[in-house]
Amino acid sequence: MRMAGLWQSERCSARQTSGRLKAHAADGATRSGSAFRMSSNENASLPTLFRTRGLSFCDSSSCIIVGLFSLPLTMEPAGLALGIVALAGTFNNAIDCFEYIRLGRAFGTNFQTSLLKLDNARLRLSRWGESIGLNSDFSNAHNVRLATGPPEDVAAAERVLSQIMDLFANAEGVSNKYKNRSGEVEWNLATLDSTTDMEPVGQLLHERMRSLSIKRQNSTPLRQKLQWALYEEKHFKMLIEDITDLVSDLVQLFPAAREEQRRLCRTEVSEISSRDCLRALKDIAAWQDKELNRAVVETLQSEASSFMSMRTLGQS
Repeated sequence: MRMAGLWQSERCSARQTSGRLKAHAADGATRSGSAFRMSSNENASLPTLFRTRGLSFCDSSSCIIVGLFSLPLTMEPAGLALGIVALAGTFNNAIDCFEYIRLGRAFGTNFQTSLLKLDNARLRLSRWGESIGLNSDFSNAHNVRLATGPPEDVAAAERVLSQIMDLFANAEGVSNKYKNRSGEVEWNLATLDSTTDMEPVGQLLHERMRSLSIKRQNSTPLRQKLQWALYEEKHFKMLIEDITDLVSDLVQLFPAAREEQRRLCRTEVSEISSRDCLRALKDIAAWQDKELNRAVVETLQSEASSFMSMRTLGQS
């Protein structure tokens, strides 16, 4: 009970912070003014700063090209570029957090569904990142929708991503307390494996969603992490619910990217392709990824309609 209370406190804190993001976006920009209004001396150090992040830097009279992004000078470029580079790094690390979590043996027959929910949450976050230009495809600077948004939205998005990372850190802390608790038998601390404990359809869907998400990560450096496990389903459920809420906050911050996200959903469905995988995904996405669920349903209905048409023609 004490562990559940700790999780509930941390979870409540994450949600409260998330809920304040929109209301305090402008205030955050003011309080973080140094991040968006830089002196000429600070501007002079930008090439060095970006090189330390593994990025390139170039400027001209009309724009600033900062490794991944091309931004017009009319938008306080130094501060905005810094904000976007920081956001790209935080996005990359938030996506990576999903890679290191394992699920305990106590999940039993719910293991496959639980892991696929985690994969779907990661896929949805990666889709948001690509829709605003944070993914690995930076060949077309016009795709970087962040460049037309206000700095406070960039700062707010970074805070949401940081909250997602905090959720994983808090869950790992609760997991460590469970693992170190006296009296726990070794069997309870064993973890399940996607290669041996999932059905073939689940394995295929897991790998395809994982691959789609990883491809959307950018080239900014990742933090080094160790694998860890969640042992209790109630904590997993809280984690998924909170991640879903926070990704929804990110989607709402950049409404202009909604259409691009719908397009990406259709692309994801096309790449997953397997009808059996899509049927499994439809149930997983129904409550946590409405746009993807809609794309899956439309595809399955279209395939069913085509099949019926061909069957009718064959009988005539």
